[in-house]
Formats: sequence, structure tokens, C-alpha cells
Amino acid sequence: MFDINNNPCPIAKSIEFFWENIRQLSGESFFSKSTEIVSLTTKANYVWIGDVSKNKDKITTLSFFQNGVKGSNFEYLIKNSLCCIILEKKDILLVDSSNKNQYFVDSNKENEILNETTEEYMDRFNNYINDFNENSKVNLFFENWTIENYIGVPLFNSKKEVIGVIVVIFSENTEHIAKFKLFMEIISSFCSQELESIEQKRECKYQEQRFYDLFNSTQISIWELDASNIKNDIKDMNLNDFKKSGDFNLEQLDLSSFNIDLVFNIIKKVKITAINNYTLSMFKFESKKEFTTDILSLLSDDFIKKIVLSFNLLKSKTFSHYFESSFKNSLNETLNVSIKWEIPIYSIDSWERIIVVVQDITDKKCYELKAIQSEKMEAVGMLAGGVAHDFNNQLTPIVTFAEILKEELNEQYQIKYIDNILSAATRASDLVDQLLMFSRKGESIFVSLNIDDVIQESIELLERSIDKKITLKHEKNVLMAPIMGDSTMLQNMILNLVINARDAMPNGGEILINTGTITIDTLSLLFNIKDNIQSGDYLKLSITDNGVGIDKTLLNNIFSPFFTTKEPGKGTGLGLSAVYGTVKKHGGFINVESELGVGTTFYIFIPINKVASSKSLEQVSSPKKFPKQNYTVLLVDDEELVYKSTAEILKRVGYSVMICTNGEDAVEYFERYEASIDIIILDIIMPIMSGKEVFSVIRQKNQQIPVIFSSGYPIDSEELLNFGEKVSFIQKPFKISELADKISEFLD
Repeated sequence: MFDINNNPCPIAKSIEFFWENIRQLSGESFFSKSTEIVSLTTKANYVWIGDVSKNKDKITTLSFFQNGVKGSNFEYLIKNSLCCIILEKKDILLVDSSNKNQYFVDSNKENEILNETTEEYMDRFNNYINDFNENSKVNLFFENWTIENYIGVPLFNSKKEVIGVIVVIFSENTEHIAKFKLFMEIISSFCSQELESIEQKRECKYQEQRFYDLFNSTQISIWELDASNIKNDIKDMNLNDFKKSGDFNLEQLDLSSFNIDLVFNIIKKVKITAINNYTLSMFKFESKKEFTTDILSLLSDDFIKKIVLSFNLLKSKTFSHYFESSFKNSLNETLNVSIKWEIPIYSIDSWERIIVVVQDITDKKCYELKAIQSEKMEAVGMLAGGVAHDFNNQLTPIVTFAEILKEELNEQYQIKYIDNILSAATRASDLVDQLLMFSRKGESIFVSLNIDDVIQESIELLERSIDKKITLKHEKNVLMAPIMGDSTMLQNMILNLVINARDAMPNGGEILINTGTITIDTLSLLFNIKDNIQSGDYLKLSITDNGVGIDKTLLNNIFSPFFTTKEPGKGTGLGLSAVYGTVKKHGGFINVESELGVGTTFYIFIPINKVASSKSLEQVSSPKKFPKQNYTVLLVDDEELVYKSTAEILKRVGYSVMICTNGEDAVEYFERYEASIDIIILDIIMPIMSGKEVFSVIRQKNQQIPVIFSSGYPIDSEELLNFGEKVSFIQKPFKISELADKISEFLD
């Protein structure tokens, strides 16, 4: 071993010796060898090279030698230690017990004399050693140390920050302390470079780990591809190569005319170099190997077409693209996905790295579809509402004149014809009510009713439309409890379900309607229904057929608007959607069981209302008659047949009728003849001035005159209350008896 004390040119030879021994080393071996050389060259009792923590609160030794022998590494707190001075001053600390003055060595300035004496430095160091031993679980060679000389050298990074220290301690005074100081100052540059290199590698590893954690924790599928092997293929590519014949048209291309082998051959050359954990979760794979092996089987027809488009974009030097398509997972389930691929700028020439981000947008697409369906429903609803309003206006004179004619006829066979007209008008009015309910402009009227009565009425309507080869049975429940329901909605629900059953049995069969009661608790998994089920007693209605049945893959969609399995022109896809809406509006739930070739059963559950069960079914009061006095009626309506038929009714009972065909005329007439008017029948929807606007003007002048609104639209009961007292409403088409009831409310 080279001895710095006896060599005639100690510093130069020592540095040369040091360099020859460490120049091929790095990392742990570098610091171990460096510490060993310093220890044996200087014959110091204690030598270590330490790494300063990021927080600058402690030092961890990278290598430690005691009396020339390698020892175990340790860490210690910087606070109150002599290293605290080194970090603060960023300079070498030299403590020499033979010299009363302690100083920092700085090549650019004269020695800086410190205020503390050698004895004070030694006391500081020994006190620190004692504190360390008392608070440490392991005695790390500090106990019973004798300190005479101390050299502490800071190690700097390229930013002039202290990142480590070299500490040399002598138990006996040495006369070569100045030589050692210069030697340590020179070799510290080598140690600084190596330590900074380690710090950079450590930081790089830390950042890599952070990126890896982020990469694997994100809930988005991320792929890294190496496409360098397809660069020449894409460069020489012609889109018509992907078409078996004719020119290439991506939108019209179907897979049967697609050169799928060529696409797959190119895709196979692309290497998947990395995927994150979420990719495996999203596509239901256990390992990256499984995913990369099976990926070709996951591609949808649309995805393959979009890949060809991406090839073309790459050829045209477009290095980023977004598209939406579908992809399968390992369970063969189809996912809607959005895909964004991009070539980083440093990889544009080689294509060695393409980043692909894949997001599962299945739920988003579902919401978008529902939004589109909702818009369609709203549009159809608005159309249905408009048709219903106009249709009711046309039905009004039909019903009115038919009833007037019935009163005039004496022959029974003639009256029978009139009854048929009225029956047809009533059926038509019920159809309009369905349209109004569909457009959400109809107000549900919930009363206590027996479902078996509603079923029986429905059967009577269906008997003429069901083929004789189909048997329709109704099994009544004698003890059936009443429910609170809207009879029109429930009847339409039954009609829809029975008609669907009829259509499912083109060769005949049997339709069975059964009613009963059932008690359900909140934990019930009855029929595996996913709805939130409230506990209690329920009406159970089942409608069963032995028709063709429904494919199980379609059962989740049958209640969706516009979904139908019937041939074009034979189904609207609205029937079961309306059924579902009716059940929901009654607070119930619905389920279906079906098997191809066996048949289908719909189960409907509606809560039995205790209030409805505790009272008898409401009795319909006998219709009232028109009050027998010479009243004057102001009739306001813009439909000629409506106001003529209504006026005819009123005149036949002795009333004087004044007719206005728009709102402005009605206001003008009321202002001139207010005193002579006893009651007003006011159409709501009119040109120029609506019925509500007319009412507002009239109420400013007269708070007491009765007003009966009329319209082809129903009016919400809460809205009617907002008009105040002496206001009522009659919906078109109305019967004579219904008009008499309304007038009797105010003039009787």
C-alpha cells in the first residue's frame, strides 16, 4: 500500500495511486475502494463516505473503515454534528488539536478563522457521539472514540449542492494534517462525480417507479407499440390492396370483400412492448402474454376497417389519430371503445414507439343512445299530442250530434246504429288518451279498482281481433283486493301484452291471464329482478302464451323504445315500452320469462294500496241534468263543428248562446255584455289570443263569473287550481251528460 507520509512527492503519487485503483469501478465498489485507500494511505482511525438525505437531516454511510478494516454502514443525524458545519459553510472543515485556531480551507480565499476553539469543537463532537450512543439501538463504533484530528470534506453535485461528505478522523495527533487536507480535497472531486451519478440513477429509478405506478394505476388502457417492422409495408401500401376487387371505399366495405389476411399480416408485425394493468382488467385477461396472443381474435369488423384507415394516415405522415369503434374482451363481450394513437416526436422517423390510449365508452354510448331515444320519444310525443288534440276536436261534434240524433229517434234498430257510432267514438277517444299518455300530456286518474274488471273489459274488446285458433282464458281471483290505478292505462297495458301474445302464435294456441296476490319482502330476489323492490302486498298479474318465444339474448332490450323483433311495418317497438311505463307509474315492476319454441310469460306486480282495500269501489254518481232556466252562455271556440254542436246542445235546453271564434272577439263581447252573461265555455288553444289570456282579462273585470275551460288536451289538476274559484274543465270529446254536470256545478 502506498504511504503518503514517506513518499518524497506524496500528493501527486497518492492521487495517481488512487486513480489507478478506482477508475474501473463504480457504485458500491467505487466507494468501498476509495474509503479503503484513504484509510490505509492516511493511516486514519475512522474513514467514511456518506450520502446526505434529500431532506438534509441525516447522513447514510456508503462505505466505512475503522483502523483499515471495513465496517458496517450506519446513518446519523446531521443536527449538532460537525457535518452540520460542513453543510452550512459548504467547505472543508479541518480540526487540528495542535493548533488553537480552527479554520475552513478555501482555495479562493484566505483561511477563515472561526470563533470556536479546538477544545470546543472536540466537546461538540464528543457530546454528539455520547448522545448518539445513548439514543441509538446499536452502538456503531462511536463508543470510546478518542478524537485528535478531524477532516470533513463536502461532496458537491453540478448545481453546487452538498450531496455527501468524506470524513477522516485521527485518534492521535498527526503532523501531516495539511497534506491530508489537500489530498482529500482532490479526491473529493472523483467521489462527487460518482455520488452525483448514483443520485441521478436513483432519481431516474424513482421517476421510473412513479411513472410505472401511474401507468398501472390509471383507469385507462394504455399500450406501447413498436411499429418499426411495418414502416416499409405502409410506405408501399395501396388502399386498393385491401379490397379483393374494385376501388377502396371504407364506408361501404364489408368484411366479405375485404383482404383480411393482408391486414392481419401487417398487424402481426406490430409488437406490443408494454400494457398497463388496467388493460388486463378491461379486456378480462390474466397476463400480458394471453392478451398479445389473442388480440387478433378480439378485433371487430369495424375496428379492422379503422385500422386500415390508420395505415393510410401513417402513409400520409399523419402521426396522431382518434376514432371510436368496438372491441371484444376474452369473454367475447363487445365493448365500445375510443382509441387515440400517437407517435412521439422522437420516434417519428423509426416508429419504434407508438402510444395507444383505449377507453371503455360502453356506458357513454348507452347514455347517448338513451338520449337519442329520449329525443325521439319527445318528438313523437309532441306529434302524438298535436294529433290527439286535433282528433279530439273532430270527435266532439261526432259524439254530440250522435247523442242529439239518438234523442230524436224512436226506432230501436236506428238507435242501435247510433250506439255503434258512439261506441266507435269512445274507442277512438280511448286511443287518443293513449297518445296523450305517450306524449305525457295526459293526466293519470287513479281510483280504486278491481283488476279483474279491467281484464274483462279488455277481453271484450279483444274478442273480435283475435283469431279463432287462439283461446283466451281469464282465471279470476275471487278474493282479489282492489288497487289504486288508472283503468285506461291498465287496459292499454293488457291489450298490448295480449296482442303481442297473439302475434307470437301464428298457428294458434292459448293465452292465459291469471291474477293473484303475493307478499314480497325487501330481500326477495324474486325472478332476479334488479329494481328496488318495496316490501308489502302486491297484485300479481301474469299473461302467458305458448307461442314462438323470445331469444334470451334479446330479453334485456324488449322494453326499450323502438325495439321490436317483428318484421318492418308490423311493429312500432312502442308497445312494451308503454307497458313498462304503465307498470312504473303504478309503483310496480315487471319481468319476463321466455323460451324459444315453448312460449312467454310476463309477470306484473303492482302494490295493493291499503286505502283502496279498505273502501269499496267508488260508485259513479248518476249524471245531472241541465239547470232549467234561461241562462246565457258565452261559447268561445275556433273549431266550427265544435262550437256548432255545443251550441246545439245548449239551445235545446233553452239557453241563449253567444259564439265567439277567437279570443279578441270574446274579450270585446264580454266587455260590452258582461251583465247578461251567466257562464263562459272557453277553449284553451285558439289563434290570436289563447283561452288562458282571455281568462286573465276577464278575471281582472269579474271575479265571480263561472268559466269552464275546454280542450283536446287534458289539463293538470294543480294547474286548474291555480286559476282560482269558479273554474272547471271539460275535455273534448265530451258527452251531453258531462257538459250538464259541469254547468250544474255553477248554475244549479
